[in-house]
Amino acid sequence: MAAKRDFGLRWCFSTLGCPDLGLPSACDLANAFGVRLLELRFLEGRADLPAYLDSRFPSAGDAAAILSRAGVGVASLDTSFRLIGGDAASREELVGFAHWAEALGVPRLRVFDGGRKGEPFTTALREEAWATWSWWQALREKNGWRVDLMIETHDVLASASAVGFWAERAGTQPDLLWDSYHTWAVGGNTPKQFWSEHHPRIAHIHVKDGLGAGADGKARYALFGGGQFPLASLLETLQAEGFRGPVSVEWERKWHPELPPLEECLRSLKRLGWM
Repeated sequence: MAAKRDFGLRWCFSTLGCPDLGLPSACDLANAFGVRLLELRFLEGRADLPAYLDSRFPSAGDAAAILSRAGVGVASLDTSFRLIGGDAASREELVGFAHWAEALGVPRLRVFDGGRKGEPFTTALREEAWATWSWWQALREKNGWRVDLMIETHDVLASASAVGFWAERAGTQPDLLWDSYHTWAVGGNTPKQFWSEHHPRIAHIHVKDGLGAGADGKARYALFGGGQFPLASLLETLQAEGFRGPVSVEWERKWHPELPPLEECLRSLKRLGWM
């Protein structure tokens, strides 16, 4: 095992990598690896987190007590909401996420950009995204919510140039969940390039490793150190720039059950001395 290097980062992991765990067990896993933040995507196999939390906990205080006893915070609740292509039902669900985020002191809700991967980010799509963003901001102000949205670089925002086009409309507020692997494997941007262009906008970062897409177009993920993603260079950049947002291991085992358990992925970071 390599000597541990302290990058001064706020490590986190997404429960996408351990989708069958409940909240107490996810906290136990975090503590086993010295991680102090969770990104909640699935709990006990469910992505409808507001309904799940309503059914499992008599009050928000009960869920908060589990987190407090474990010494673990929640960096974000991950929704499936899309700025482009959403509907009334998805807006209602987003409001449910916002109520739970407020109750638990969660600062961010993850939303997707929307559209289709590879689709040009046209002015019409940008205006649809902006209209949805504006609806949220008006609702947030009306309710006095502290929680805000962050947009994952997932579909039409999978490249630095597309994010730049969005920034022309949205300004420089920190509204991005940067999937650093995705913008490298799909968008063709090195992490240093994307960071240099958009770091003021980045609130939260996803990291993983892999070999890009295979001949069939499917992602080929690997344990840290087993792929080609330049994570060490990214971590050094984040250290040098003093990034204080969550750096979250997004191990996509829910979508790729052939992957090893999340514990093995976290151990690979430990072996490299990066966590």
